[in-house]
Amino acid sequence: MRIKKNQTILEAATLLFLKNGFSATSMDEIAEVANVSKRTIYQHFQDKQCLFQVMLAKHWEQILSGDMEIFNEKKSIAENLKNFSKEFFKFLYQPETINLFRLLISESHRHSHLTDLVLINETPPFKKELIKFLKSCQEQGLLKMSDVDRAASFFLGLLKEYHFWPMMLGFTKTPHPPNQNQFQDEAIQIFLKAYIISASVTT
Repeated sequence: MRIKKNQTILEAATLLFLKNGFSATSMDEIAEVANVSKRTIYQHFQDKQCLFQVMLAKHWEQILSGDMEIFNEKKSIAENLKNFSKEFFKFLYQPETINLFRLLISESHRHSHLTDLVLINETPPFKKELIKFLKSCQEQGLLKMSDVDRAASFFLGLLKEYHFWPMMLGFTKTPHPPNQNQFQDEAIQIFLKAYIISASVTT
């Protein structure tokens, strides 16, 4: 019963956060939509920020749940990065992901601590998996990186800068990257030229 109540409250909070924003959503409204008392909410969640943090964590974690296999040791680095890119784009262009990013952007000047929940306190699951893969490649002598975390950020930046951020900021109305496969291949080539030791592992 407690788990179900927790989920009901979280679903109500997510609906209101995405619709109205963090600032404009009150605990009273969450209680009304969840059909529980405000006291019940505080029995499950410390405050509104805690609710928001759990909402973010749930969204991030559901991406890598189940039997999804992003990296395969039998495939080349380039093939693995291509598969990673495809799965990352599926996540990045989900309506809920886009709405969450827009929410964080709109609230950042009033509640900078909300972006800290994503950028400082937690490493998103996709980046964690990418770091783990790059470390493995470095340990095998296939890639050379002075800072694996920075290299992972560099690759993610290559994937997001071309279309995602311009779309988020309203500079383009195209909902998805044009020529996505070609763009992903070019991003991978640029990344490998910076860090690869042996060209033979790219095929």
